[in-house]
Amino acid sequence: RQQSPLRLRPFRLALLATGLIQGAHAAYYGFAPLHWRSLGITDGAIGLLIAEGIVAEVALFVWGRRLVERLGPARLTALAAGLSVLRWTATAFVTGVPVLAAVQVLHAGTFAFQHLSTMLVLRTLPAARAGTAQALMSALGFSAPTAALTWVSGQVYGPLGGGTFLAMAAVGGLGLLALPGLRQVERRSQSCA
Repeated sequence: RQQSPLRLRPFRLALLATGLIQGAHAAYYGFAPLHWRSLGITDGAIGLLIAEGIVAEVALFVWGRRLVERLGPARLTALAAGLSVLRWTATAFVTGVPVLAAVQVLHAGTFAFQHLSTMLVLRTLPAARAGTAQALMSALGFSAPTAALTWVSGQVYGPLGGGTFLAMAAVGGLGLLALPGLRQVERRSQSCA
């Protein structure tokens, strides 16, 4: 009988990093359009800003395979966490559409880098546990943290407005806590290859 993925250190580390970095998108998913509208940005421009982030993410998924393989899980997570701090801090303070457009390109870093880091870790797990690992990652690494942080964002958006994104910058930055362990996992898997 195979171990639960939760008993495997690489999975737990990926789960921690994913929960923090992907969960930090909660204020964006729930409140970015409200915040941007409060800055006087039109609904059409808001739609384009959101679409731009999706296009950047898809472009990385389509054309970034070599980059992703070269970076590996630890560096992808480091970049995702660092870019999370940058993106959400900028989102808290930036008021102009041209700069927000530049910031939105970072969706490829904050969302896609961490997603791909997680996929690289999941590839190292026993094949018999792949379905369970994927389900747990979806539920505990993405859905639950995002739901909880959306609720938190809703509680603080009223008094803080755009400052809510600073809280998300801190949450996403905490994804760096998984780095030492992810580096050890990478070193071990490279020495076994």
